[in-house]
Amino acid sequence: MKKNNERLEKLTTTYVPEEDRIMVSGQLSDGRTLALWLTQRLLKMLIPNITERLQKMEDSLDSVNTPNVKDKHLEDKNTKSVPVSLSEKSVEEWLVTSVDISNNDSTIMLVFKRSSLDKVSFIADKSLMNQWLDILKKNFESASWPLDVWLENVYSKSSKIN
Repeated sequence: MKKNNERLEKLTTTYVPEEDRIMVSGQLSDGRTLALWLTQRLLKMLIPNITERLQKMEDSLDSVNTPNVKDKHLEDKNTKSVPVSLSEKSVEEWLVTSVDISNNDSTIMLVFKRSSLDKVSFIADKSLMNQWLDILKKNFESASWPLDVWLENVYSKSSKIN
């Protein structure tokens, strides 16, 4: 990566049995692709942190009573997207060693790192982050990884559609 902190515009998340890891294929703003390898250990630390933040965001939204938030979630769920394609020429692969996470009232930012210099960010609103969590959970299931990381009381409440 030439730039210090580039942004992923689109993600495709798949479990790769041969690696026993989840690969996040990301498209950068300039069209290049990046394959991020995420271990079960890293995800088991990241997922509860995301779900906790989503819960706090939901509680904040409930207190403000923002209209049409649920409709937006339904719209996003029904939008089909073309998966990120990995062509050998434009792919760089990273084993992600850490993830920084931050949020404001409406978005969560994940900064995937392989070193202090190599990092790439992904910013998602609540709906998109819930979609990614749904995909991650399906990947955990297909990998036969323990599902204890999916705190049912937090995750199911943050992804519920009324």
